Amino acid sequence: SSGTRYAKVNGHDSIVITIQKQTEYSTADVAKRVRERMKELMATHEGLQMATLMDQGYYVDLMVGSVTSNLLWGGLLAILVLLVFLRKIQPTLIVGLSIPISVLTTFVLMYFGKISLNIVSLGGLALGVGMLVDNSIVVIENIYRLRNEGKSAKEAALIGAQEISGAIAASTLTTIAVFIPILFLRGMTREIFADMALTIAFSLSASLVVALTLVPTVASRAMEKTVIKETTLFDRIKGRYAKIMVFCMDKKWVVLPLLLVLFVLSIVGAFRQGTELFPATDTGQLSIKLSLPTDTSFQEATLLADELVAKIMEIDDVETVGAMFGGSFLGMGLSTGSSTHTELSLYVLLKEERAKSTGQVAQIIREQTEDFPGEMTINDASMDLTALMGGTIVVNIKGRDFATLEQIARDVAELVSQVEGVVEVSDGIEKTAPELWVRVDKQKSIARGLTTAQ
Repeated sequence: SSGTRYAKVNGHDSIVITIQKQTEYSTADVAKRVRERMKELMATHEGLQMATLMDQGYYVDLMVGSVTSNLLWGGLLAILVLLVFLRKIQPTLIVGLSIPISVLTTFVLMYFGKISLNIVSLGGLALGVGMLVDNSIVVIENIYRLRNEGKSAKEAALIGAQEISGAIAASTLTTIAVFIPILFLRGMTREIFADMALTIAFSLSASLVVALTLVPTVASRAMEKTVIKETTLFDRIKGRYAKIMVFCMDKKWVVLPLLLVLFVLSIVGAFRQGTELFPATDTGQLSIKLSLPTDTSFQEATLLADELVAKIMEIDDVETVGAMFGGSFLGMGLSTGSSTHTELSLYVLLKEERAKSTGQVAQIIREQTEDFPGEMTINDASMDLTALMGGTIVVNIKGRDFATLEQIARDVAELVSQVEGVVEVSDGIEKTAPELWVRVDKQKSIARGLTTAQ
């Protein structure tokens, strides 16, 4: 009811609005248009202040922008490395052409494969951008070798591409073959990684076609007057490499045991590394849920909520705090739950330029609110994929006797809470609400003139 509602942002009375997009529309696009409309409304209505508590569109833009930036920097660095080793602008530009053309071809294949531009597919493209030039480098190097041997540019391009076509095709197909089995997996793993596998397969296939068609075609015209001359630096590198190879082949008893030791160490390291479903990320967003004792009055709950918001606002890296009764800002930005004032939900937005990580701020909040009544849960991965996975560690206890299960659950929770680094341990036993029974005394009711129905 309106009398028991409570919603504040940065300590000011507010109205919390949740906006969800329709399934066929882009999250980033809808969020951008909502932000624009918010600016319009604030400009039109004097005194109206609107703050964003959770914006998945911004998060998508940030992640896609980051991957796109990696893609562009990866391509640029690949071209710079080519320039160092090929020593001339012409072959570098020829090979450099293979990156944008392969990427554009990949986008076309993704369109027909119904793969959207998302973090996973763009991640696959960023992962493969360095490999996009591999085939072209091999082709251009072989063409230059033949050109130096006196063959014409056209002949060198034709024979050079033919000679190593089988080798680079086999090399590309082995890489693609590694990712293809992902498409035959089931469940969540396939949903997450299928886009990446297909994107890598598309990009490498495109790079192979480009290397065997475009590169020799351009080289046959661009290299008519070009002849590579070896430099002293690369002569020295080649000379030293030759000496190392001679040593390795003469001293097999040194090389092979060394490789065996490295192999064993890598296996040991892999098993000791530890595993997790998704890596922790510093999102800059926190969602907090405070469950107050059931006998807490609305006035008491309001005072506690105000006190909690004020404490969180005192932390240096906090920018915005939204609080409301009877809902929970889930990882998906939904506000759900009953209208009870004993359930307080908060959403904390941290500053972009902050000294502490999201996890560190969460720990500060835990320490500062230890004396608060009720149970507090802080989720510092509210926009992360981990938010969809539930608790980090869950222990399931099964049996037929509920009383025994209850006792074991409490014992296990106590044991787990003693482990260093563990926070917010719940025994999983549902909290009971007080129950009021009304027993009517029939005799007294009749004496007062009340019927059974009344």
